Amino acid sequence: MIVVPINPEQLQWCREYMISKAGVYASEWAQFLVWERGGKPEWIVCFDDWIGSTCQLHMACETGRHTPDQLIRATFRHAFIVCKRTHVFGLVNSTNSRAMRFDTWLGFKEVLRVPKCHTEGGDLVVFMMTPADCRWLGEKEARHGQARLVA
Repeated sequence: MIVVPINPEQLQWCREYMISKAGVYASEWAQFLVWERGGKPEWIVCFDDWIGSTCQLHMACETGRHTPDQLIRATFRHAFIVCKRTHVFGLVNSTNSRAMRFDTWLGFKEVLRVPKCHTEGGDLVVFMMTPADCRWLGEKEARHGQARLVA
């Protein structure tokens, strides 16, 4: 089940989870989706770094958890339809092979690589997705997102 944190304590818990699991420091403007099962959070999705019509997407989970399709669809609907973002970015350390594979599997495209500027000498890899690229949106939603890009 997807839940949204609604009070300061829940938001703070999400921020601390992102720090502990992904090394991500979410701003006070961050938005979160939480996938929970049996009342226990398994995945946290963080939308942050709002620049123009873009945002950065971060996902963190308990190790080895399958990513529910329902959560992935909700994640991209939230980014492109609810938040009306034209581009979503993911920044990844090239030494994090799991995250590199996951972002590629989600459908992100690598658009920039800055050598040796991430933690422990890894490359900073910038991934990007637009509504037109997003296989997790329905056809009508993707067209709706595409129309916003042109308008």
